[in-house]
Amino acid sequence: MRSTCKARSLLESAEGQRMCAAPTAPSDKRALRRALSSGEVVSPARGIYASRQYWEELSASDRAMHQMRALANLHPDWVFAGPSAGLLHGLSLANDQLTKPVIATSKAAHSRCAADVSRIVVTGDRAATRDGIRVTSFLRTLYDCVRMSGFGRGLALVDSASRMKGITGERLADNLSVICGHRSSTKMVVGVARLADGRSENGGESIARAAMMHLGFAIPDLQREVADPMEPTHRYFVDFAWDLPDGTVLFGELDGKAKYTDVDMTAGRNVTEVLLRERRREARLTMGSRPVKVMRFSFAEVCDLSGFARLLRSYGVPLAWHAVEAAQRWP
Repeated sequence: MRSTCKARSLLESAEGQRMCAAPTAPSDKRALRRALSSGEVVSPARGIYASRQYWEELSASDRAMHQMRALANLHPDWVFAGPSAGLLHGLSLANDQLTKPVIATSKAAHSRCAADVSRIVVTGDRAATRDGIRVTSFLRTLYDCVRMSGFGRGLALVDSASRMKGITGERLADNLSVICGHRSSTKMVVGVARLADGRSENGGESIARAAMMHLGFAIPDLQREVADPMEPTHRYFVDFAWDLPDGTVLFGELDGKAKYTDVDMTAGRNVTEVLLRERRREARLTMGSRPVKVMRFSFAEVCDLSGFARLLRSYGVPLAWHAVEAAQRWP
């Protein structure tokens, strides 16, 4: 009973600090190991623990942060790298890129590995500190994350970097060329970086644009501003826009569930109100002297490349030759 109470106290204390429990005292370790055997506690990585119920309710990014805070306490000399560092730097990452902590290591220590932690060789980098945790520098982190990703996820990463730093893709590519040197992945990473556009609002939009380029379609204008013809002082912003050869303006809108359910996006409106607002918005977008079409699609449709290509063709999106080797690396 005493051991159970101690384990619960350790876990609750860690939860209050938004981290996993990372015991150092022998008695604390024993208490949590006993709780682990009962099934009520999980151990996401060696030496750290969390209540199963609490852990299962966390998002992927929160789980990653809980692990890193705990591991940083246990191993203050560790420098987190790759997607782990990318999360702390604020880069756009997919959930499945955050399943395992990644730390920087030297060539000599690279052979030492564990099932619950990944290691990548990092040399000549000056570590930064984010949220009290040591991580690889921003550019080195971006380089590692992009080289570990396909074109779609890579574009999401460089778009988020461009957006955060307020710099163009060209400048981002130049900066990465300096930091990457002559590594084997430099050409690919720099090629993706040159396509970065900070106007892309989220990873889904970036991956959709990457799919368009990969399929050979014209690159759209992003977040085009459109005046409301009924209220000229009001402005709409559309995800994608093309000026078609016949004079038609085509707007592309990526729909996501969050648009209808996330309270931060719905401003307290219910689903019916949000849908009516979207219909009104679409009606206003299609008003005016120029013919306008609106193409709506989901992220699932983007991931079905052959179906997405048919959709783009059916709406008349023109083909364009992209002399970019990186665009051929999918996903």
